[in-house]
Parts: sequence; structure tokens; C-alpha cells
Amino acid sequence: MKLQWMSFTEEQENNFSDFRDRKALIEKDVARTDRSHPFFLMPGTGEGPGSSKQVSNDANLKKLYSILMTYCMYNFDLGYVQGMSDFLSPILVIMEDEADAFWCFVGLMNRVHRNFEMDQSTVKLRLMHLRDLVMVVNPRLANYLESHESEHMYFCFRWILVEFKREFGFEETMKLWEVLWTDLPCPNFLLLFCVAILDKQTTPIIENRFGLTEILKHINSLSMHIDLEEMLTSSEAIYHQLAASQNKLPRHICSILNFNADGGDAKTAAEYEELDG
Repeated sequence: MKLQWMSFTEEQENNFSDFRDRKALIEKDVARTDRSHPFFLMPGTGEGPGSSKQVSNDANLKKLYSILMTYCMYNFDLGYVQGMSDFLSPILVIMEDEADAFWCFVGLMNRVHRNFEMDQSTVKLRLMHLRDLVMVVNPRLANYLESHESEHMYFCFRWILVEFKREFGFEETMKLWEVLWTDLPCPNFLLLFCVAILDKQTTPIIENRFGLTEILKHINSLSMHIDLEEMLTSSEAIYHQLAASQNKLPRHICSILNFNADGGDAKTAAEYEELDG
């Protein structure tokens, strides 16, 4: 697969716009992915971010670039979408070997690939599930968000897309991912983690009377300022509180949290669109 893209001639690239566009996007993202981490912190050529020479100048960035290019050939229907490099970089830091890192990345993408669908339907659905959970856990905040045109939870989009990769330092991100990928205490623990953070931010959001723009700015400002241990503890507490009262919860909430054994389904994206008009 690697030989496939490496053997492309300039003429072939000129006649293959999808490949050319994806290659350019990968070059740009690789040049700015985790550049403060020692594993990737090596001098470039000085030709500016995104240049192929800058990428090839650094052995570890070159591996990052190579794996993403190879994955494009492995899964050309999905190709490359911005954010994938965020998932790959910790794998490469741990594995170091390019082939091992590639196959680990393939396995991870099998888990998270729906986050990168062109229509973003999966991320939007998870934001809808997040909205419903906030309604149950913190109706005061949910009502405030609805009255300030923020009920769609788009300010949490980045959290869901790359699973908090840009909100924590490198070591904390890997610790969080290790927790999330156990699927314990439930497969959607990521959403409860989001709920815990939003619950803590209720007072500043409401007392400062933040509108749509201010809410987005405030949530983005939390990056690198979230107490991971506190939020993990809070998330687990929320889960156990909901589990203890699951017989009183709406059916689709139980489904989101995997409570109901008979498999009552959560709402689909289409059903939410109907509800939202």
C-alpha cells in the first residue's frame, strides 16, 4: 500500500485530484501536529508549515506523514479528514515502529472512523445524545442553553471529534483515552465526561449571561485547564447516580447509557431532525 502512493508520478498526481487534495491536507496537518512534543520537536528546513520538504526533514514527522498517506490507500473511501493526525500521533510516540503504528491506527480508526464521515452525522447524533443527558442531569443548564440558541451543543464538537485530544496535555490525553476505550462503565462514557465538565461550568455560563458566541469562546478557553482526575471522578459519580434511578429515566436515555437489557433504541439522527423541525 505504501508503494502505491510512493510510486505515483507527477503526471498521475495531476490527473488524480482526490489523491492530490488529500496529500496536501496531510502535509499541512502533519506539519502542525503535536510539534511541542519532544518526539516531533526537531528542526525543519525553514520553508514554512506544510511544505513537503519540511515534513521529510524530520524522521518522526515523516513516519506520521507516511502512515496517514498509506491509510488513504488502505481506506480510500474515507481517505484523510482533519483530526485523524490527532489520533495517530500518540500511537506513533508509543509504538515508534512505522508498521506497528500503522496497524494500531487501523484498529483505532475502525473504532472512531464514523467521527470523520463527510456529513458528520455520527458526531451530530452524539451531540444530540449529549443534549439529552444534560437535560436529565442539569435541566437548569439545558434550559439556559436552549434559550440562548446553544441547545445543539456545537460548542462541544471538538470534544467529540477527537475525544479531548486538544483539551489535555499528551500524557493526560493518553490516560483519558485508556479509560474511554475500556467502554466501562458504559460505551458512551465520553458523553458523561462532557456532562461533568458542562455541569461544573454551569455557574460561569449562566451568571455571566453568556450567549452563543461567548459560550463557544468559554468552552474553548478550558483547553489545558480541565482537572482530569476531578472530571473522571465526577463522570463516574453521574453514571452511578443515573444507574441507581434508571427505572425512572426515559427509555432513550437508558439506551444511550446501555442500561436497558432489552435494547430499547436511542433516537436516530432523522428522528431528532423531525423533533427539531
